[in-house]
Amino acid sequence: MFLTIFITFASLIGLIIIHEFGHFVLAKKFGAKVEEFGIGYPPRLIGKKIGETVYSLNFLPFGAFVKIRGEQGEVEDYRSFAGKPMWQRYAIVLGGVVSFWVVAAVILSIVAGIWGLPPAFNPLPWYKAPIQGIEATGKLTYFVIQGWIMGLKDVLGIAELPEGVEMEFFGPLGIFGLLQDYLAMGINYFLFLLSLIAVALALVNILPIPALDGGKLVFLTIEAIRGRPVNPKVEQKITAVFFVSLIILMFFITIKFDIPRLF
Repeated sequence: MFLTIFITFASLIGLIIIHEFGHFVLAKKFGAKVEEFGIGYPPRLIGKKIGETVYSLNFLPFGAFVKIRGEQGEVEDYRSFAGKPMWQRYAIVLGGVVSFWVVAAVILSIVAGIWGLPPAFNPLPWYKAPIQGIEATGKLTYFVIQGWIMGLKDVLGIAELPEGVEMEFFGPLGIFGLLQDYLAMGINYFLFLLSLIAVALALVNILPIPALDGGKLVFLTIEAIRGRPVNPKVEQKITAVFFVSLIILMFFITIKFDIPRLF
């Protein structure tokens, strides 16, 4: 039981670490100063400075973060995020989103090569597995978007869900429980679901909502159109409001749907 919980928790945290690593790699690539790469959230437990970056392990084990110089617009020089060309800033932000798709493709390639993907479940040679892994990632992306559209139409009363299809909401606790169930079915089922979660996280993160990567892209686009950035204080306040709103939404889904489903 403990091992199952540990594997499930570590896998979810691993997705977030890889997401932040995507931002980290491109920031380094373009010469932006990465002040800290942290696993977990402060207070800090341990930290070591290597080069110009502090690598830290923090007390709250619920994710990871990358601190880039001038990310909030408070500093603008050639080593800051704000001082980089617009296309590089877009790339740094998108790096985290793309990393979710990359990890999904890698996981599905492994599954395809060892167990095979549904519905055939025929293992493929190593040189064919990555191709099917990439194709499966694209299909999962399409199916998730299609599911969201169907759910939105149902909520708005435009169209009903197909017979036998139900719309379900999963918060962090629900996703955790679902992963545990799939792990009990077999590691291949667990990895397949993990790849689906990675794809869903990519799509959620690219939504134009402040506090998400898509929201940052919106602010960058406004800056590109206006020729000057949004006031950093205004951006921070808007982001904070949406961040709190997302936390409240997660708590609502957890209480309304996850807890009754689990208990």
